[in-house]
Amino acid sequence: MLKLVHQVTGFLLRLPADQLAGIADGRLALTVGGPAQPAPAVAEAKPPLKPRTARPPAQREASDDYSEIVAGLRRQESTVDGLTYLSTVQVNGRKLRKTDLLAVGRHLKVDIPSSLTVAMIRRRLVDQASGARRKYEGLRP
Repeated sequence: MLKLVHQVTGFLLRLPADQLAGIADGRLALTVGGPAQPAPAVAEAKPPLKPRTARPPAQREASDDYSEIVAGLRRQESTVDGLTYLSTVQVNGRKLRKTDLLAVGRHLKVDIPSSLTVAMIRRRLVDQASGARRKYEGLRP
């Protein structure tokens, strides 16, 4: 190990000052070749990757769609109508996925575990949106 450290130190001492400074500040990187290849060379370091955005812009605009879905769900008269509505409504040209249904639940202020199936989530959403209205309809004069 000591021999390796001695060889690396000797190599670094033979480098020009600008290359040594480039290695120190990360602009340049050392590459090592096998025994049949020439001595190690100094190569340009790869530029850092651009940071990724959290989610695509289309999903950021879906909040209005979820509000419309909640309003439409509350207009449904029966549980069957509500379930049918949720199975036919679309967001961004596609049927509602599990994440969409969970977002609708957040708009309804319902805590729904993500471990539930899509059918169970739909049922809870319908019960929350129209269940209370149906429950107390019979109590009205």
